[in-house]
Amino acid sequence: MKKPAILIGCLSFLLLASCGVEDTAKSNTETTEILSDRTAESEKKETTAIEQRNELEWEQLLDYDSDRQRNLSELQVNLNDDAEEIRMMGQTVLDYLKAGDVDSAVATVTDASWMSVMLPKLVIGQRNYRTDSAEIPERITVISDELGQQYTALECGTEDGKAIYLEITPAEIHSFVCEWQDEKLQGTFSSEILRMEDGAYRKYEGIISADGKVQGSMRVSSGTLDMSAGALQAWQMRNTDLQVYEGEIDGDSETAVNAEQFGVYTMWE
Repeated sequence: MKKPAILIGCLSFLLLASCGVEDTAKSNTETTEILSDRTAESEKKETTAIEQRNELEWEQLLDYDSDRQRNLSELQVNLNDDAEEIRMMGQTVLDYLKAGDVDSAVATVTDASWMSVMLPKLVIGQRNYRTDSAEIPERITVISDELGQQYTALECGTEDGKAIYLEITPAEIHSFVCEWQDEKLQGTFSSEILRMEDGAYRKYEGIISADGKVQGSMRVSSGTLDMSAGALQAWQMRNTDLQVYEGEIDGDSETAVNAEQFGVYTMWE
């Protein structure tokens, strides 16, 4: 009569053991999934900006996507962390600007090697470089759009503490230098714009107040440059045969005169 009891006991034990194995296996699976998710998340956090950029650019080469391109346009990479060739060329142009040598900077950026180094292997793309070593922002943006048109913008501080900016687009060469006070453009400025289409050239010299308005005396130099030998040569000859106008900005005028009207603006604004 004891055999049924023993049989029932064995069956109960086997049933409990089976449930235990199933619960343990399920628990182990869940734990593994959680650890995998955490590992993937950790690896994602440790991915550098350069690695993200390179991966997105590779995906763009395989299959262009406008949303992916938008993400690329927002990525900033520290110039000092990038490839040696990129770092050296970018720093060379920044050093020209720091020394106030805009002509050498223009010559470098308009050379074909500039885009091939700073935007390698990309027909369509954008790269943003920066450094963290200065009070005045040091940054470079290079762009090649869907039409094959190329754009470059650079900004840094000069050796005497002014902000300097250079932008070269299919439409114009645009540069300005301005005093830097209280972490903003303020004080005397000089801006230059050469229009590629017809060689029209303007140079503005004046003073920017603390609220970003142009005030006081103003000097404007203008002329039409010969573009037949190319933009670089025209730019280098820009200070010849100019007409000069001088006057005062009416401080009592109801219409404010903004610095942007005289070429003091950047691509990033």
